[in-house]
Amino acid sequence: MNHYYDTKLVYPYICLLDISETELKQLISFLKKSGFNVNKFYEKPQYPASNNIKYDFLLRLDFSDSSTKTKPEKNKIDDLINEFQNSQKVIQEKEQNNEGIFESDKKYFDQIRLFLDSERRIIELDKQFIKEQLGTINQISNNLQKEYERIFSFNSNYNMKLNEDIVSLIKTKSIDDKQLMDLKDKLSEKENLLAQKENELNIKIKEVENEKERIENYKASLEDEYKSMITQIRNEKLGIQTNEEDSIQNLRILIFGESKIRSNEIYEIFNKEFIKQFEEKLNRKCIEVHNTEYKKTKNSNIIDKILLNNYDYIIIGPHDHSIKGKNAKKSFKTLKKERNLKAFIYEQLKDPLNSEVIKELAERIIKNWDEEFEVIQ
Repeated sequence: MNHYYDTKLVYPYICLLDISETELKQLISFLKKSGFNVNKFYEKPQYPASNNIKYDFLLRLDFSDSSTKTKPEKNKIDDLINEFQNSQKVIQEKEQNNEGIFESDKKYFDQIRLFLDSERRIIELDKQFIKEQLGTINQISNNLQKEYERIFSFNSNYNMKLNEDIVSLIKTKSIDDKQLMDLKDKLSEKENLLAQKENELNIKIKEVENEKERIENYKASLEDEYKSMITQIRNEKLGIQTNEEDSIQNLRILIFGESKIRSNEIYEIFNKEFIKQFEEKLNRKCIEVHNTEYKKTKNSNIIDKILLNNYDYIIIGPHDHSIKGKNAKKSFKTLKKERNLKAFIYEQLKDPLNSEVIKELAERIIKNWDEEFEVIQ
């Protein structure tokens, strides 16, 4: 077994090579008895450790002091792992005596595996249903696009024909002002009707896009729940007790105001940075996105949400100044001070939020999630 204690990332990690799952379980138990709790487990991590070596397993330790994010001392961890390696022979003898107990555990986990297989089949049925729904929505979207193109083509051809009629009438000596006015009124009526139909079509297309995004989010949440269930079972098997007190999965970020990118894209930007830093997906409940269309910000209930004081970070884009429940002359940062809110607030009021701004903020938050936004601006 080879190990490396990595303290250069946000959390302290024990990186391991050439270790069996049985030995891994014993090591976790040994560390716990020695006062060092393992709260996360990663197999085949995507990125190398800070020494540029890729390991088979990562064990994330609790901070020695979570309030100051103090990591356990390197010499203590190295000494403990060396002690563990030296005691392997004794542990293996104990395993032989406890063979019956391990066999019982194996039967228990076989039952769990059957349960998970059943759950997997249910999820596959849900996925098939979602796939069928997405196919239907895509077909509706394509039909609406074709209708939009047909109306646009009809409008163009109609206007061309009408212009030809106008030119022809003007060249006719017998035309009078009344005929011209009637023709103008007819043209205006048709243009208004076409504009109305075009607007209705755009609304329908928007509704279809929103429904498609909702179904995709539901599909993603099903997959997240399934993976979380697998992780929980694996952690129980290895004896890992997750300490959520200092977990960044408790992070809460609220994003509000006009944006050039959709809620799914915003989540994926944060998720990419999270995976890069922690080797796991960011829980979707960590990111809340509301009212990214400017016209919808005025009647939003966003102030009620903010006053619950549940958020660590609030990112504000351009919005109507007459938001319900907010003084139009005061900024969100002023609201934070007056109501003693814990959230760090970033406001960008001139230009819509875009992927570059969100990526910059995501990088800073993921790396230093207790840092104020003033250092970013």
